[in-house]
Amino acid sequence: MLPSPHPRLHDALDQFAPGARADLLRALTSPSDVRAERIRQCFERPDTRDLAELLIDLEEDDFVRAAVVEALRRMEA
Repeated sequence: MLPSPHPRLHDALDQFAPGARADLLRALTSPSDVRAERIRQCFERPDTRDLAELLIDLEEDDFVRAAVVEALRRMEA
């Protein structure tokens, strides 16, 4: 595996279980309407509101979202 160009991001994502990383990658690479629905669903559940906040932050910054997607794909390989 190639070294991550964003080691701190890699370290942060490494804290997620592999299944959670796969779910996050799926969510971030889905069409925008699917991502919006996922955020809505996360906000409805108190135990996933932090995830909703993360997804909103990533929606607001295309560069950061792309970096997270790249890091997740590298971790998958």
